[in-house]
This record gives sequence, C-alpha cells and structure tokens, in this order.
Amino acid sequence: MPAGNSYEVSLWSDGGAFAAWQQQVTDASATFTGQYGHTYGFYSVATDGLGFREATPAAAQAVTALVAPFAGSASMTGPAGAGPLHAVVSGSTLSYSIGFQNDSAVGGPAIKQLVVTEQLDSTLDWSSFQFSRVGFGAVTVTGSGTSFQTTVSTTNADGMPLRVTVAGSVNMKTGVVTWTLRSIDPATNQTPTGPWAGFLPAADPTGRSKGFLECAIKLKAGLATGTEVRSQAAATFDGTTIASNNYSNVVDSGFPTSTVAPLPATQSVESFTVSWSGTDSAAQAGIAYYDVYVSTDGGRFRRWQARTTATSATFTGQFGHTYAFYSVATDALGFRLSTRAYAQATTSLNAPLRSPTQTRRGTRLFSFKP
Repeated sequence: MPAGNSYEVSLWSDGGAFAAWQQQVTDASATFTGQYGHTYGFYSVATDGLGFREATPAAAQAVTALVAPFAGSASMTGPAGAGPLHAVVSGSTLSYSIGFQNDSAVGGPAIKQLVVTEQLDSTLDWSSFQFSRVGFGAVTVTGSGTSFQTTVSTTNADGMPLRVTVAGSVNMKTGVVTWTLRSIDPATNQTPTGPWAGFLPAADPTGRSKGFLECAIKLKAGLATGTEVRSQAAATFDGTTIASNNYSNVVDSGFPTSTVAPLPATQSVESFTVSWSGTDSAAQAGIAYYDVYVSTDGGRFRRWQARTTATSATFTGQFGHTYAFYSVATDALGFRLSTRAYAQATTSLNAPLRSPTQTRRGTRLFSFKP
C-alpha cells in the first residue's frame, strides 16, 4: 500500500443511498456497529499522496447482513387424561400436538426448512396413526392417513411471495413419523437464499414465528393399569435440532373402590350423618362421584345420593326401623364397580325411653329415660 494514501469509506443500509462513514483516514480498517436485521454495503475510495483520487465505484464492494443468533423451541402436548398422571383408557384414541417456534430476537434468521420427527411408543397401535392439521402463522392445512403432501402459497416477512411444501409420512416398520416443511422461492423454484426469507420468521408480533403439527393414534388394547405411554419429538430448524419435552400418560384399566363408614348398631335419633370414602387405582384418575344406596328393614336398596361429589350427608329415618347403606364410586374415566347387593354399614333407630309422668286424674303413667 503506497505511503501517504488516505481513504474515504461510504456505506448504505438495506440498499438505500450511500452515505459517508469514514473520511480522509489513513488506517485500512475500522470497527462498524450496525443493527441485527439490516444489510450493509460498503465501498472505499483512495487518494494518494499527490492528490490523485480513484473513481467512485458504481456499487458496493462488500455487502454483509447482520443476523441475530438463532434460538428455537419445540413442545409436545398429549391427551389431558384424568388426574395428575394424565390417565387414559386402554384402546382409546389419543391426540397429540407438537409445537415449534422461532425464538430468535429481532433480526434473527427466518427458517427455510423444518423437519420434525417422532418415535411412536411401543404401547401405541402404529397401524392406526392418522395425520391431522399442520399450521404456521395464518396458514393451516389438513393432512390425513399415513402420508400426505401439499403446497401452500404465503409470503416472507417482507411481503415477497413464498411457497411452502408440507409433507408427512410414517414408517410402519420403525414407527418413526416425519413432517417436512420447506420454503420455495417462486422465482427460482429453489430454497430462498436471503437470511430473512423463509416460512418461519423471527420475532414476529403477529404469531408467524410459531406453528403446530397434530396427529392421532390408538392405544393398544389390554394394557395393564399403570403402563406408561411416552411421546417426544425432535425439531430440526435449518440443521439445528431441538428436542421437545417428554409428555407421558398412564393406562387406567382398574376400578375404584368405596365404602360407607361404620355406624352405631343402634341410635336414639332419627337424623344422623352417613359418611363414605373411596380409593382409585394406581393410575390416579381420581374419583368423579359416588352413588350411595339405602335399604329399610332388609328391603330392596334404593339410591339415596346420586352422582354426588360429597363424602357425607345427613340421613333422616324413623324410630323402629333398621337402615343399611352401601356406596359405589365412579372414577374420572367412567370405571365403576357393579352395584352391590350387601350393606357396608347398618344401624337401627330406637325411640328413647321417657321418665314417669303424673296425669291430672292421678293415674300414673310410666316411661323411662335411659
């Protein structure tokens, strides 16, 4: 580099007009600070020690885009089921939703291709798998069967046209499900090249930064209570793979049990409290309600409390009669033991004895207090 040279460096932002950045400097480099999400172009013009100045370039000599680091996330949501363990019934159909999101800050890259895979659990009937909806931004498409492919038209974040192919397939031998979403530039029929071109932009306030995939599959029949069903997906955003959370359910094939608390063998009141309680299976679906039955003097049982969530109530009978009770619990998945034909608690109501009393005519009547 000849001694005595000086430089003028100009730049543009996002293809705009050039503006001076460095003037009459002798250093051959400088630190530039821009902003993520913008493209900058530069050119330099040298002047030698004798004052000869080179011609101004017609275009930028160097162009760079400042792209924020990528961040993404994936989530798995399955059947809510019943209880804290998300209990489900063996043989039932389970629906799943996989969420994905471009969590990059403003200026982060738009995702051009997303590949999501899920290994189906061995407790599931792979042959029953069905694709459902796929959505991102304002776009929603509906898949079906065990494979599908479609193309939708949308736009990049800057409004330029974009096509997206959406495909899904399941390998029945391995149980691996694959969704592929790929951006296509309509002008070239190829993957778009700009850092902010793609179907899943970063930091979009309208919700275009996220999407979902839905599917359904049957649980195998005959699974034991407590069998765990696990589901997890992996989302690959333009080469960066992020695992979802692991969502689990448990199988509930067991029946809840319930009982009426013991009662005194005899009572001298006509109204008294009857209490009952229940226990569900290991799947912890939870008891939804109780039916409590009563029999008078060994007669036929009739329902006294119907579908109640309470665990006690006041019963009013009549002196001189015997009352028997039993309860039946139904859990949150509808499992219920058969109606019993025997009592779990029995009590007899006897009128209290009274003290002697004197009538006005002097005739003494006798009764006794206990």
